[in-house]
Amino acid sequence: MSTHRKIIKLMIGILGALLAAGISLFFWGVYRPRVISVQPGSNGSVALDSEVMIQFDKPIDRSTLIPSITPDINGQWVYEDKWLGRHLFKRLRFQADRVFDPDTTYTVELKEITDIVQLAPKTYYSYQFRTAELPTISSVTPANGATAIPPKSEVSLILTGQRPAEAELEYILEPAASFRVREAEDNRSITFTPDQPLTQGTTYRLKVNRIFVVRSRMTGEIEYRAEPIQVWDSTFTVAPPPIVAAISPTGSGVLVSTPIAITFDSPMNIDSIRSHFTIDPPTIGSVNISENGKALTFQSTESLVFNTAYTATIAAGAETANGGTLPEAAVIKFTTIGPVSVAHISPADGATGIDVRSGVRVTFDQAVDHGSAEAAFAIDPAIVGTFGWADNEMHFIPAGSLNFDTSYRITLAKGIRSQSGQDSISDFATTFKTAPQTIKLAVAIDFQDKPLSCEAAALKMALAAKGVKVSENDIMAKIAVNPAARKGSVWGDPYKEFVGSINGRQNTTGYGVYWDPIAQAASTWRTAAARTGWSISELTLEIISGNAIVVWGVYTGGYQDNWQTADGKQILAWKGEHARTLIGFVGSADNPSQLILNDPVAGQIVWTKDKFLADFAKFGNAGVVVR
Repeated sequence: MSTHRKIIKLMIGILGALLAAGISLFFWGVYRPRVISVQPGSNGSVALDSEVMIQFDKPIDRSTLIPSITPDINGQWVYEDKWLGRHLFKRLRFQADRVFDPDTTYTVELKEITDIVQLAPKTYYSYQFRTAELPTISSVTPANGATAIPPKSEVSLILTGQRPAEAELEYILEPAASFRVREAEDNRSITFTPDQPLTQGTTYRLKVNRIFVVRSRMTGEIEYRAEPIQVWDSTFTVAPPPIVAAISPTGSGVLVSTPIAITFDSPMNIDSIRSHFTIDPPTIGSVNISENGKALTFQSTESLVFNTAYTATIAAGAETANGGTLPEAAVIKFTTIGPVSVAHISPADGATGIDVRSGVRVTFDQAVDHGSAEAAFAIDPAIVGTFGWADNEMHFIPAGSLNFDTSYRITLAKGIRSQSGQDSISDFATTFKTAPQTIKLAVAIDFQDKPLSCEAAALKMALAAKGVKVSENDIMAKIAVNPAARKGSVWGDPYKEFVGSINGRQNTTGYGVYWDPIAQAASTWRTAAARTGWSISELTLEIISGNAIVVWGVYTGGYQDNWQTADGKQILAWKGEHARTLIGFVGSADNPSQLILNDPVAGQIVWTKDKFLADFAKFGNAGVVVR
């Protein structure tokens, strides 16, 4: 075969291969990107600390994709599974700043899905997942209504599922008793052990409240504490002393007219019982016994003394009717009803992060006159509300929401009238603080189109907050550009123009532009103002007014890298110069705890005030507000 023919054959082969590659690339570009997997899935309940992960079958265009999650929750969308440097991403992940709410259906939506060459039509995708319910109480030992419980018994609770850190449990035992709580490693079994044996013959009431608590993933501090929800209410009775079948009264709050009664399991000798019976403090009265000889009653001639601890004893050795003897003393201890006091209050004293829709619950240690209790109640700052009652528990229901991030003081003045005891003799006070308010503009994240177009992207989001839809190219068309690369310590003036190439490498072939040119460009569509020296309260006031602000700072790891212009002007510059859009804050306007920003590279981020101010100071607190 001649050399000429070989060359022709080789060229035909090369052209064929190129044609095949071109056809493959074309078909690869025109088919729509598909979601091939999502996490968490839509089947079953989802853990509260889950992350949302969406995997595509091909790289997608970040500049068009609009992700969202409903109900709204602070967090950031992050692109992963990259093919080339910081480009060509196939996976999208949502990192929430806190756990999801329990027993809630969340909807994830993806709008404007297309590939990086934008040949395929834009598509839409959505799916839902539901978060797990917080566990409740499955069973309690002793069981509800159990009797003859040993005084040294432990109380064990079994939950319906593992208890996450977001579910706090509050235990209330009436009559009150101190105890130690021990939680098993499986986070489903909880045991609490009384510090002292439970009182014999006493019926106890156990109530368990569950409180949903949210902590910041950034600081670990409690951001929100919901109102307690009762998940258990049961009673059990501790066994009486040996030989004694029943004793009364026991515990505290005993009415002063109550007789002392002891029932034995066998008939007793009445004369022996009378000689072995004592009561302290001494009280005049008579001892009587039933016809069957098993039930003893002591009735004082006058009322017992208020708020006094009594001990009634039948000493060991008292004889039974058949000649036997009592093996050990039968002892009754009780305290008569005293002045009205508060047994429990919710929100608890010093509690923080309280839901602004919460009410106040006050449980008294005895039955009280409702009108006098309501008259004694005060809340500061004052708020109008109504009262309701359930047994000895008074509910105050505010007519409207409480104020955000506000300390409230509850007081109950002395003089609350008792129905059977003594009126309260001292004032009661407690404080709690509501959760901080979050103010956030509805501004969707929009990632920058070019390597160094953060200022245009940030302005685009600020304009979008005002309903103005423009492209980064539209914005850059309003800004002067000096495309020259840097020459040593001499370069352009970002105070007047975009310095370098928007597709360049920062601080070598490209840099960016400062606030005055951005404000001038923004003025094409809306009123805008650029300045340095912004205070934190000035920023938050603009957010409250519905105005987003483009702010200048430095991307992670940046450092100062100044130069001068050809005519000798000194330029403050940073390697990593970066613009973001401030869209919200958490807490009070004068002193917010956190700032919410749309970062055209990182997505939506939430910074502490100190972190934000440290970054904001790099360029003298410079920003452009769009009104």
